[in-house]
Amino acid sequence: MIRHTKNLLGAKALLFLGVLYTFIITYLFVAPRPDFPEIEFFISMDKIGHFIIHTLLCMIWLSYFFVKAKHVLSIRNVFLIVITCITYGIVIEVSQQMLHANRKAEMYDVFANSIGTLVGMLLFLNVKKRMFL
Repeated sequence: MIRHTKNLLGAKALLFLGVLYTFIITYLFVAPRPDFPEIEFFISMDKIGHFIIHTLLCMIWLSYFFVKAKHVLSIRNVFLIVITCITYGIVIEVSQQMLHANRKAEMYDVFANSIGTLVGMLLFLNVKKRMFL
C-alpha cells in the first residue's frame, strides 16, 4: 500500500497533475463566462474560489519540486514557486480584461489569488514531511 502511495506521489504523477490542473484553471479563468448573479456573503464566493484554486495550485507545484529534488526544497526555490504562482494570478486577471468584453480584472481577485498562494505555501511547509515520508 505504501509503495502504491509513493507511486501516486511520484515526480511524474505530480508533474502531470500540475500541468493538467494549471491548464484547466487557465481555461476556466480565461474562457468567457455566462453572467451569474453575484452572491455576496461576508466574502464573495468568487473570492473564496480564487483563494482555494491558488492554494491548491501552489501546493501541487511545491509538491512536484519537493519530490523531484529528493525531498529537499530550498527557501529560494519556495520563493520562486510562490512568486510564479502570484504572477500567474496577475497574468490571468489581466488576460480576462484584455480578452473578453464581459470580464474584467479585479484587484480583489489578485489579492485572493495571492493570499491563497501564501496559505498553500504555509500548508505545504507544515505537512510535507507527513505527506512524503
